Amino acid sequence: MENDTIMRVVNNVNILLKNRGHNIENINMRIPKYILLDRIERFKKDNTSLDILITSPRKAYVKFLDGSLLSDKVQSTIQSLDKIYNTITDAYRFNNDDEFIFVILGEIKSDIYSLENQHSNLTIFNHKKLLINIVDNIYVPKHIKLSIDEKKNLKNKLNIDSFNDLPILFKSDAISRYYNFREGDVIKIERPSKGNKTHIAYRYVVSESF
Repeated sequence: MENDTIMRVVNNVNILLKNRGHNIENINMRIPKYILLDRIERFKKDNTSLDILITSPRKAYVKFLDGSLLSDKVQSTIQSLDKIYNTITDAYRFNNDDEFIFVILGEIKSDIYSLENQHSNLTIFNHKKLLINIVDNIYVPKHIKLSIDEKKNLKNKLNIDSFNDLPILFKSDAISRYYNFREGDVIKIERPSKGNKTHIAYRYVVSESF
């Protein structure tokens, strides 16, 4: 894989972390190109030099992996990824509010994503999904996750007993995975409309197995 492709992916991962609300002060998003290239070359040997760790206020760990080093057998790959996930999240004492991201540089089989069903704070990305930031597209409306209090107020505002009455947004949707929206979340969607107004809609996040 070309170094320019890996550089683009790394930069877009940093933007994703920022969009997810993580504190990225300790991540230099304008790292000199020669330093990043050096890390990429070291990554090709140690498979760790590109990893990202954020420790406050919410923890996040991004594990970059060379897809060519993964087993051709789906179950073996899932077990390997699960072991890496457990080792790192245990070491840094992650809780369910923290986030873990695998970025696989190379092709992976779709069944690998089923591991996300075992860990609600896990997202797996093939590098091709991170060549662009999908939320930067002018046709993608703004998505905002409601707080617990905002969810209670929304029930009263809409006079509904259950969020199941709202239109659904699958957890496997590209936007849900970008932000790591989870089952039970309520998402406010703001879309510009005519007359300089904003159209607001709400969606309820539900699980859908891969």
